[in-house]
This record gives sequence, C-alpha cells and structure tokens, in this order.
Amino acid sequence: GTFTGDPWLYGPHLWNDDMSITKLFPITERVHFVFQSEFLNVFNHPNWANPNGNIRSSSFGHEGLSNMNGPRQIEFRARLDF
Repeated sequence: GTFTGDPWLYGPHLWNDDMSITKLFPITERVHFVFQSEFLNVFNHPNWANPNGNIRSSSFGHEGLSNMNGPRQIEFRARLDF
C-alpha cells in the first residue's frame, strides 16, 4: 500500500485540576463578608507540551518540552456584600 501525507505522533492529553473555595461570614442580617480562594493546578501536576511529532522532521521530538500549565497558582478574593 501507499501512505500519503506526513505521519504524526501525539503526546499525552492535558490533565489539570482546579479548585475554588468560598466562605461567607455574616456581619449583620443584610451585610456579609465573602472570602474566596481559587487554586489553579491544585495538585501541581506538570503537563508537558507536545514535542514535534512529525517523524520526517529533522527536529523530531525536540521542540515544546516546556511545562504547558506552569506551577500551582493561588488567588484570593474578598468582597463585602450589602
């Protein structure tokens, strides 16, 4: 048989878990203090970028070996509802 086109290999899929937490503190009956936190990549799992998957390329497997999602990020937010 004949194969037309360039064969490609694909790397692992992206695996990323995020989490958010909200805590509401009542001050009075109509006023509330809200504290929120958001954790991006909560388990600090590295997701590597796909290398060059074209097996006919001279740079096969050498490009994109960086961490795609970066390290864990934690964000805090405070709000006063009235």
